[in-house]
Amino acid sequence: MFYYHVLTAFFIYALLQGGEWLLGQRVNSFQAVSEVQTSPNDGKTEKQSCAVENNDRTRLWPRYQSPLAIAWRQKHFAGVLLRCHNIGNRGASKLVTMRRRLFNSHGFREEDILRFKAEISTPILYNISAALFWLSRKTSGRHDLSKGMRCEAVETIEGKEDDNGKPVYRFDISHLEKCPLLLGTCHEVLRQFTDGTSARRAIEDIMLNKRFLVKDNTLMLVPFRE
Repeated sequence: MFYYHVLTAFFIYALLQGGEWLLGQRVNSFQAVSEVQTSPNDGKTEKQSCAVENNDRTRLWPRYQSPLAIAWRQKHFAGVLLRCHNIGNRGASKLVTMRRRLFNSHGFREEDILRFKAEISTPILYNISAALFWLSRKTSGRHDLSKGMRCEAVETIEGKEDDNGKPVYRFDISHLEKCPLLLGTCHEVLRQFTDGTSARRAIEDIMLNKRFLVKDNTLMLVPFRE
């Protein structure tokens, strides 16, 4: 039993750290800012922070991990680029669509926009790994809920054959609204167990809640929930 708990703890830790080991970098912009030892609210510091973040030391065998991480990023970006050329922005969320339109209106190259989308998948991996663990943990003992979620997913999954004739099954994320039990359970897991923050920079002086003055060009950390 002792070894079972040890292996379980190691599995959870590896799951949460998997994105870090795979990509060979730590995605921690706030630690990167602190390492620069200057104010985080000026453009020069922000540029230095990005450099520290993208070239941060790896935890395991950096000599072997770094080439693997670079090759993985290049392969990942090539897949994103190919998908965009094939289907465009079809099926993207409203947020992604509006952000792409904003970048286009300010003259950003299509390749740079896609590279940005590919890079943000790194922190997303952390959230998905933790959310999948808690989703499995909270639904494993509730048979009625698990059965209902499976029935919804089965009706939504699309099956086809690949070039070798082997069956391939795909769950189209745009059809998630057809699975109210699955969607509601995912939202509840995120509500209870996700406590992240997002960095935002003020572009003008603004008063928050009629109490706090945020000056122009100030970097703020906004929680995803109260």
